[in-house]
Amino acid sequence: MRSNGSNLIGFIETAFRSIPRSVDAIQVSREDRMTYLANEYTFQRLDLWFIAPSPVACEFLANILKESNRTARAMHFATNVSRVLAQSPGTRSSMLQGWIGWIYEFERSVTTGFRNNMSPNDIGDCLKAHLELLALKASLMNGIFGYLVLRDALPKFLSLVATDSNLLIEQHNGGMVISFHRIINTHRYELTKFAVHDVLTVLLLGVPLLVEYGYDGDHEPENPMFEWIHGIPATFLEVMAQINSRRTGSRVRLDDWQTLEERVLFWKSRYAMLNDAPVPGSDDAERVAVQEGWRHLLLIYIYMDVKEIYRVYVELRRMIHESKGQ
Repeated sequence: MRSNGSNLIGFIETAFRSIPRSVDAIQVSREDRMTYLANEYTFQRLDLWFIAPSPVACEFLANILKESNRTARAMHFATNVSRVLAQSPGTRSSMLQGWIGWIYEFERSVTTGFRNNMSPNDIGDCLKAHLELLALKASLMNGIFGYLVLRDALPKFLSLVATDSNLLIEQHNGGMVISFHRIINTHRYELTKFAVHDVLTVLLLGVPLLVEYGYDGDHEPENPMFEWIHGIPATFLEVMAQINSRRTGSRVRLDDWQTLEERVLFWKSRYAMLNDAPVPGSDDAERVAVQEGWRHLLLIYIYMDVKEIYRVYVELRRMIHESKGQ
């Protein structure tokens, strides 16, 4: 995916205005160092992301780092790894063992340093750092190792959710579950990021959801924050989450497959022009193409789920018929 030309120029201008003229370690304040780190971290990933994040989003990232020591360390390491790989791709094999060793050591410190009585901000810092390690392990090793990091981060996710009762919804049986709509629209981006990884990992690896989500009827959770990376619209992500919930035997109320199909079919991309198709070859056209790819993938996912339901239905009918004949 190419970066949008005009948007990228504006992004770079804004980013460089925020970088101090001198980055001398003695003179530069911690605040300026965190802003510099946020900008460098973003530049290293521009070619991998669906869109370049807005200057407001970059400022949001810098503010997170100012209050997140563990996250800043993880992002600093990730930025250095990305820089080395970009400048000298051939060093990957020789450096890999050292990088993996640092990741395991840092992961151990994040895990052993976590306590349930920590403040919400400290819990959030631990969770954000853990999610950075997820991305590192998945890219340097493979997706299975990334999933194991996500699973290990689950207690931090649940502890942080427990500090905000507004993220929970009551089910018809009186039980409480985490609202998917609210979790991907929360101001705590680390909770959103965890949920996105949780849903996509089920699709990629065939593992069960780590969290049981509830779906409380709001079907337009268009939070663009996580579209930077994968380009999947929030509406599609919720449909995917519902299919995952059904496939893992969740007891929460779910929409039927026709409703999910209709939601996917009638969804409109915000990158498509109102009265005309995007100009071929433009960045908007490429983004629409990526989102159309998600649409087709999701329709296949829905129909695969329907086929499985029908297979179970036929098997149950056969078993009932056989039991009546005995």
